[in-house]
Amino acid sequence: MIRRRRGEIGFALLPALGLLLLGAGRAGAEPRLLDELAAEASVVALARVAGISPFADGALRVYRLEEVELLRGSPPAGWALLQDRAASPPLGRPGDTLFLLLTAAPGHSFFREQLPPGAYYLPVARGAGVFGVGTAQRALAEGVAGGGPRPEEENEWIRRELASGHSRFAADGVARLAGRKSLAREIGEDDLVAIRRCLESSTIGEEVRADLARLLGERRVGQAHRVLEAWDPQSGVLIAARMDALAALGVRPDPAKARVLLRSPDPEARRRGARELALTPSAEAVRQLAAVAMEDGERDVRIAAIESLAATGRADAVPVLERTFNSTEPEIRIASARAFHELGGPAARSSLTELVLYGDDYDAQRYALILLFAQGVGRDDPEIERIRREHPDDRIRELIDHGMEQTPH
Repeated sequence: MIRRRRGEIGFALLPALGLLLLGAGRAGAEPRLLDELAAEASVVALARVAGISPFADGALRVYRLEEVELLRGSPPAGWALLQDRAASPPLGRPGDTLFLLLTAAPGHSFFREQLPPGAYYLPVARGAGVFGVGTAQRALAEGVAGGGPRPEEENEWIRRELASGHSRFAADGVARLAGRKSLAREIGEDDLVAIRRCLESSTIGEEVRADLARLLGERRVGQAHRVLEAWDPQSGVLIAARMDALAALGVRPDPAKARVLLRSPDPEARRRGARELALTPSAEAVRQLAAVAMEDGERDVRIAAIESLAATGRADAVPVLERTFNSTEPEIRIASARAFHELGGPAARSSLTELVLYGDDYDAQRYALILLFAQGVGRDDPEIERIRREHPDDRIRELIDHGMEQTPH
């Protein structure tokens, strides 16, 4: 349980918080296919960001571009990329190569008053038309500019998207797979190779890979069970997606196998055993995972157990996460915080409130507070009111009232 004292164990608010929350969910509508967005663009290009200039007190950003390769369209000389939402993160940073799907900026008075004379272009779809790419995605970008795949090319195109190592292209591949009427009958060995590469890619977002895994289960793609069983996901979100997909395919987990793996002297086998236990989300599985999370001598095995605790979706995993959250090892703390975020629910929120009030030091407490806000808890929530009322540190109350505006969600 939580230690209700102020101790010597402290940890800084980690810069990995943004990464911590990636893939924990998706807000807003599903993205449209890139070739559909390209059809609305007057300019499609690849370019490198040379510099960024703010205007209108930061409300506008103008991106100077170089090494421009126009794939479609003929903008006038000296044109520039414009971003007109100050609260949005930058579209790219100097040195980044961007794929650009653009439309001419309107000539309204605000832009004329705030910007130097010139031709400016905005991303289509409220920013979705600009994102970073690497050399590996250049051919796909060129294909999008050309209108996307012809019907006879679609199967190979999907495989390339899934194996691209890029979240945005892979998301299109998953969407195209979902659009197949007879997916289970149409998947072949070449498709399974691309699916495996997508699931195992650390450069593709978790939400895309989770969507792919669940699609395979929901559409009863039985031949994918080998890929899913061999896959060793590295987070609670992905473990849960694998568990759902295998269950939908009728693959019954074997707790006895997991227990054998957990007794192995090989850390990799124990890590795999912790993953397998998540497939049987019972009170006994939580008990066994708790022992691994707290006691295993290998950090990577403990992290796997923490992630699996989140994947069980069980409230009785929360007391274990309370303890691992206060670990002195940054990697364990990050895994625990992410598990809290993925688990969610009243028990996790209540536990985070206790951690804000009684965590080991100020940094631990503010980290827990950020996680509370990231779960959608508002400033007028009873849990936050309790913290305001009971917390002895004015800095926490200051964070609640004035310092959480930039908290990632």
